[in-house]
Amino acid sequence: DSLLKDINNNHDRKLKITLLDAGSQLIPNETNECRTALRQVFQEKGIQVLHNCAVQQITKDNIIFYDNSINNNNNNSNSTTTNNLHYTHCLWATGAAAHPLAATTLQKRGLGVSERGWIRVHDTFQTVTHPHVFAAGDCCTMEQHNHNNDNDNPSLPLSLPLPKAGVYAVRAGPVLIENLVRYLDNRNNNNSNQHKPLTRYKPQDDFLKLLVCGDGTGLGFRFGKAFRGKWVFQMKDGIDQMFMELFMEQNLPTIIDQDATTTTTTPTLDTSQYDAINDNDDQNLVDPVEAATLLRRQDDGVDFKIAWKVIRDMSNDKNYRAKVLEFMEDIPFPLSG
Repeated sequence: DSLLKDINNNHDRKLKITLLDAGSQLIPNETNECRTALRQVFQEKGIQVLHNCAVQQITKDNIIFYDNSINNNNNNSNSTTTNNLHYTHCLWATGAAAHPLAATTLQKRGLGVSERGWIRVHDTFQTVTHPHVFAAGDCCTMEQHNHNNDNDNPSLPLSLPLPKAGVYAVRAGPVLIENLVRYLDNRNNNNSNQHKPLTRYKPQDDFLKLLVCGDGTGLGFRFGKAFRGKWVFQMKDGIDQMFMELFMEQNLPTIIDQDATTTTTTPTLDTSQYDAINDNDDQNLVDPVEAATLLRRQDDGVDFKIAWKVIRDMSNDKNYRAKVLEFMEDIPFPLSG
């Protein structure tokens, strides 16, 4: 609120924004097309990006950081260059970090934890050391999963751990619920022949990334391609609103009571509401050429619902995805002069 108030009170003064990045390039796991599209947005907004920066100290109005870019270019790793950057507001974006409860306390008690402090789990969300302890979401890292097996994003290296992104936690929810119920039911059932196997989580290899550009447009990345326009912002807004509606009382999952005469007491969980969207109502695919052209458009006339359906269909149909991507190669991402 304080930052927003200062910006509004000084709207006549041009803002100067500098991004200090520890790496040599932004979004290194994306394609060059996606990085170029992001750089274009930054250029439009007058945002300066400094790479290879390591912050050493922050004073009341200055950031003191090492600039290693010169040393890297000279192949000299024994010296660093110190710089001062004056600031009025400093925002930190440090990425995900493990919770101290897991990284220290639980680890000391024998729970399997990775070097970075993430709880190690199997694809059933059972911890590798204690099968009666489950963990899902950002707090854990999955042992068996090799990222990018499906080659959704060809720029990603193999065996990359799953990113700490909400899409994976959301999709894990139904599997976690089902496995908790099955585990408890199996534990209370002395007949091992009636035990039900736990469901294995199969995460998607890539996901749709959407950024708000602050001018009514959005920037998106999927399948190694970039999308830009008002329709991208509308798509993000639609996805966010749809997700929040899941938590309205009338939309919460229900437990369906089974017939009391049956021998099992395991409830049936209705987790269908957690699915992103039901595409069964429309099985018609947009022509691949039209789809490729649509995803490259940046004008306000694009119907985000149609574009969103194209992206979902590309996720669900590898052959369709390949055709659309092939035609997109012939339509370069629009770049401003």
